[in-house]
Amino acid sequence: MRNRKSGIIFSDLGGVLTTSKSIWAELNLEMGMTKGEDYQLYNQFINHEIDYPTWANKIFNRWEMKSPEKLTKSFFYDFLKSHLNIRKGAKEFICQCKDDFYFIIISGSPDINCKLAQKELHFDNYYSTNVFDFDVNNRLKRIK
Repeated sequence: MRNRKSGIIFSDLGGVLTTSKSIWAELNLEMGMTKGEDYQLYNQFINHEIDYPTWANKIFNRWEMKSPEKLTKSFFYDFLKSHLNIRKGAKEFICQCKDDFYFIIISGSPDINCKLAQKELHFDNYYSTNVFDFDVNNRLKRIK
């Protein structure tokens, strides 16, 4: 007989289950943005000067200008996988919780990062606030 789960645990990914507080900052630097550019866009978003779609479009446009050769699905998977640093005890914590609860991630991290973390940590599901949209040639066409 299968036990019914008694609830849901929601968690963030960055800075909670992983040691990186902002995979976006790491990714933006890798894509050629300066710390100042990254901070400026972050600050504009946090201060409600721009909305989320505008923030994502500005990031994509800078990536396209500075590192067009890196806008491939394989680059993003390789980069995000190599920067997925799971916090000590996170996997054990999730395993312990999953007996009684559904464990769901809600994250501002890229959807690819959430998929990679799910493979590593075995949480039930995730919701990412953004999706990397690739064309038929596996080239990033937008962040949505």
